[in-house]
Amino acid sequence: MDRHLDQPAALRVFLQRFPKGGDIHTHLSGAVYAERYLDWAMADGYCVDAKTVQVVAPKDCGKTSTTFPAADLLQSAHKSVYQALIDRWSLRNLAFAGRPGHDQFFDAFAGFDLLASAPNRGGDMLADVANRAAAQVITYLELLHTSQGAPVKAMALALRWNGDLAEMRRQLLNNGLATLVGEGSHALTQMEAQKALILGCVSNANQPAC
Repeated sequence: MDRHLDQPAALRVFLQRFPKGGDIHTHLSGAVYAERYLDWAMADGYCVDAKTVQVVAPKDCGKTSTTFPAADLLQSAHKSVYQALIDRWSLRNLAFAGRPGHDQFFDAFAGFDLLASAPNRGGDMLADVANRAAAQVITYLELLHTSQGAPVKAMALALRWNGDLAEMRRQLLNNGLATLVGEGSHALTQMEAQKALILGCVSNANQPAC
């Protein structure tokens, strides 16, 4: 490392190969690059509102005159919107945000949440993050992911806290909490299986990302 201190490129290559242990308290959705989310938006039939610079669900495409298919994002007419989405969903250009990095960081999650919460992309997210970690010689990932977040939040808001733990437990169970836990567990199992399939872990379990 001392030999490469004045050679940034060589220092990077050295550090890239250096073992780095674990990455803990990593929010899965925030660890996926903005470009990957946009790849999935283009592949899955989403649209983009050029006025608000937001991704729109496929079912809402065409509801306003300012939307266009995400598949067209790389066309020259829309490249500025593509770049603006990456700026909004990352910290690469804080001048774009015009506010503290702390605020930009937390606001970014709301931008890509529609894609991050799509059931069909959970395994892709896991595979993407695991692949990058393996390339950086990170041997342990402690990923945080919210499953069934919307219905759990709705349940909590409907019940509210009443000071009686036993009664709260009864109400939560009566309103389907156990079912949501089961569905969440099943979703995580599916994500793991999809990740293994994407990375080819069944046939090549020695791949670092597995």
